[in-house]
Amino acid sequence: MERTIPESGLKSGWKGSKTRAGEALSWLPLLVLILAFPAFLLSCAKDPGPLTWEPDAISAIAKAEGQKMPVLMLFSSPTCPHCKKMKEEIFPSKRFRVAAHQFVTVEVVANPQTQSIYEMFSVKNIPTILMLSPSSQELHRFIGEQTEDALVVAMQDSLKKSKN
Repeated sequence: MERTIPESGLKSGWKGSKTRAGEALSWLPLLVLILAFPAFLLSCAKDPGPLTWEPDAISAIAKAEGQKMPVLMLFSSPTCPHCKKMKEEIFPSKRFRVAAHQFVTVEVVANPQTQSIYEMFSVKNIPTILMLSPSSQELHRFIGEQTEDALVVAMQDSLKKSKN
Protein backbone atom coordinates (compact mmCIF):
# COMPACT_ATOMS: atom_id res chain seq x y z
CA MET A 1 0.00 0.00 0.00
CA GLU A 2 1.35 3.41 -0.94
CA ARG A 3 0.43 6.61 0.82
CA THR A 4 1.22 10.25 -0.09
CA ILE A 5 2.29 12.58 2.66
CA PRO A 6 0.27 15.76 1.99
CA GLU A 7 2.77 18.34 3.32
CA SER A 8 5.67 17.18 1.14
CA GLY A 9 4.15 15.31 -1.76
CA LEU A 10 6.50 12.41 -0.90
CA LYS A 11 5.26 8.86 -1.02
CA SER A 12 5.61 6.54 1.88
CA GLY A 13 4.88 2.92 2.60
CA TRP A 14 4.84 -0.17 0.43
CA LYS A 15 4.98 0.01 -3.31
CA GLY A 16 4.36 -3.40 -4.72
CA SER A 17 6.46 -6.00 -2.97
CA LYS A 18 9.72 -4.02 -2.88
CA THR A 19 11.06 -2.43 0.25
CA ARG A 20 14.22 -0.47 0.84
CA ALA A 21 15.65 -3.50 2.59
CA GLY A 22 14.66 -5.65 -0.38
CA GLU A 23 16.30 -3.19 -2.78
CA ALA A 24 19.48 -3.20 -0.70
CA LEU A 25 19.56 -6.99 -0.67
CA SER A 26 19.21 -7.07 -4.45
CA TRP A 27 22.78 -5.72 -4.61
CA LEU A 28 24.13 -8.54 -2.44
CA PRO A 29 24.85 -11.04 -5.26
CA LEU A 30 26.73 -8.36 -7.21
CA LEU A 31 28.75 -7.41 -4.14
CA VAL A 32 29.68 -11.05 -3.51
CA LEU A 33 30.74 -11.41 -7.15
CA ILE A 34 32.91 -8.27 -7.02
CA LEU A 35 34.62 -9.38 -3.82
CA ALA A 36 35.19 -12.96 -5.01
CA PHE A 37 36.45 -12.10 -8.52
CA PRO A 38 40.16 -11.50 -7.63
CA ALA A 39 40.34 -14.84 -5.80
CA PHE A 40 38.65 -16.53 -8.75
CA LEU A 41 41.19 -15.06 -11.18
CA LEU A 42 44.07 -16.24 -9.04
CA SER A 43 42.63 -19.74 -8.83
CA CYS A 44 42.35 -19.81 -12.64
CA ALA A 45 45.95 -18.70 -13.14
CA LYS A 46 48.14 -21.24 -14.83
CA ASP A 47 50.26 -23.18 -12.37
CA PRO A 48 53.79 -21.86 -12.91
CA GLY A 49 55.47 -24.93 -11.43
CA PRO A 50 57.99 -25.02 -8.59
CA LEU A 51 60.09 -21.99 -7.69
CA THR A 52 63.78 -21.89 -8.43
CA TRP A 53 65.64 -20.27 -5.57
CA GLU A 54 68.95 -18.78 -6.68
CA PRO A 55 71.77 -19.68 -4.26
CA ASP A 56 73.96 -16.61 -4.93
CA ALA A 57 72.54 -13.25 -3.85
CA ILE A 58 74.96 -11.10 -5.84
CA SER A 59 74.30 -12.85 -9.16
CA ALA A 60 70.53 -12.91 -8.41
CA ILE A 61 70.54 -9.15 -7.85
CA ALA A 62 72.45 -8.61 -11.10
CA LYS A 63 69.98 -10.89 -12.92
CA ALA A 64 67.04 -8.95 -11.48
CA GLU A 65 68.52 -5.63 -12.55
CA GLY A 66 69.18 -6.94 -16.06
CA GLN A 67 65.69 -8.39 -16.40
CA LYS A 68 64.07 -5.43 -14.61
CA MET A 69 62.44 -7.77 -12.10
CA PRO A 70 62.07 -7.30 -8.35
CA VAL A 71 63.92 -9.60 -5.94
CA LEU A 72 62.46 -11.83 -3.24
CA MET A 73 65.22 -12.72 -0.76
CA LEU A 74 64.81 -15.33 1.94
CA PHE A 75 67.44 -15.34 4.68
CA SER A 76 67.23 -18.73 6.35
CA SER A 77 68.99 -21.52 8.17
CA PRO A 78 68.61 -25.31 7.87
CA THR A 79 67.95 -25.47 11.62
CA CYS A 80 65.27 -22.73 11.69
CA PRO A 81 61.82 -24.24 12.44
CA HIS A 82 59.98 -21.17 11.09
CA CYS A 83 61.93 -21.33 7.83
CA LYS A 84 61.11 -25.01 7.50
CA LYS A 85 57.42 -24.41 8.14
CA MET A 86 57.18 -21.66 5.49
CA LYS A 87 59.12 -23.81 2.99
CA GLU A 88 56.73 -26.72 3.54
CA GLU A 89 53.39 -24.89 3.89
CA ILE A 90 53.54 -21.51 2.17
CA PHE A 91 56.15 -21.54 -0.58
CA PRO A 92 54.69 -24.60 -2.39
CA SER A 93 51.18 -23.10 -2.52
CA LYS A 94 49.95 -22.14 -5.97
CA ARG A 95 48.96 -18.64 -4.83
CA PHE A 96 52.43 -17.92 -3.48
CA ARG A 97 54.19 -19.41 -6.53
CA VAL A 98 52.06 -17.44 -9.01
CA ALA A 99 53.08 -14.21 -7.26
CA ALA A 100 56.71 -15.22 -6.66
CA HIS A 101 57.34 -16.21 -10.30
CA GLN A 102 57.33 -12.49 -11.09
CA PHE A 103 60.44 -12.08 -8.91
CA VAL A 104 64.00 -13.29 -8.98
CA THR A 105 63.94 -15.50 -5.89
CA VAL A 106 67.08 -16.05 -3.85
CA GLU A 107 67.70 -17.95 -0.64
CA VAL A 108 70.63 -16.84 1.46
CA VAL A 109 71.41 -19.68 3.87
CA ALA A 110 73.22 -18.64 7.04
CA ASN A 111 76.84 -19.82 6.98
CA PRO A 112 80.29 -18.21 7.16
CA GLN A 113 80.37 -17.64 3.36
CA THR A 114 77.12 -15.62 3.38
CA GLN A 115 77.83 -13.53 6.48
CA SER A 116 78.78 -10.49 4.36
CA ILE A 117 75.38 -10.66 2.56
CA TYR A 118 73.61 -10.75 5.94
CA GLU A 119 75.61 -7.69 6.99
CA MET A 120 75.03 -5.89 3.66
CA PHE A 121 71.25 -6.12 4.17
CA SER A 122 71.37 -5.64 7.98
CA VAL A 123 69.80 -9.05 8.63
CA LYS A 124 70.06 -10.04 12.28
CA ASN A 125 67.21 -12.56 12.60
CA ILE A 126 66.00 -15.51 10.61
CA PRO A 127 63.83 -15.93 8.82
CA THR A 128 63.97 -12.52 7.19
CA ILE A 129 62.30 -11.91 3.86
CA LEU A 130 63.20 -8.88 1.76
CA MET A 131 61.52 -7.61 -1.37
CA LEU A 132 63.76 -5.37 -3.44
CA SER A 133 63.17 -3.29 -6.54
CA PRO A 134 65.20 -4.17 -9.65
CA SER A 135 67.64 -1.44 -8.54
CA SER A 136 67.97 -3.10 -5.07
CA GLN A 137 65.86 -0.57 -3.19
CA GLU A 138 64.18 -2.25 -0.21
CA LEU A 139 60.41 -2.32 -0.68
CA HIS A 140 59.34 -4.68 2.14
CA ARG A 141 61.03 -6.41 5.07
CA PHE A 142 59.51 -9.25 7.09
CA ILE A 143 61.17 -10.71 10.17
CA GLY A 144 59.97 -14.04 11.51
CA GLU A 145 57.41 -16.49 10.24
CA GLN A 146 54.82 -14.92 7.93
CA THR A 147 51.43 -15.85 6.52
CA GLU A 148 50.79 -16.55 2.87
CA ASP A 149 48.38 -13.60 2.72
CA ALA A 150 50.93 -11.13 4.10
CA LEU A 151 53.60 -12.26 1.65
CA VAL A 152 51.33 -12.30 -1.42
CA VAL A 153 49.93 -8.83 -0.63
CA ALA A 154 53.46 -7.48 -0.15
CA MET A 155 54.61 -9.09 -3.42
CA GLN A 156 51.70 -7.48 -5.28
CA ASP A 157 52.57 -4.12 -3.71
CA SER A 158 56.26 -4.57 -4.57
CA LEU A 159 55.39 -5.28 -8.20
CA LYS A 160 53.39 -2.05 -8.36
CA LYS A 161 56.20 -0.06 -6.75
CA SER A 162 58.77 -1.65 -9.08
CA LYS A 163 56.89 -0.51 -12.18
CA ASN A 164 56.84 3.13 -11.04
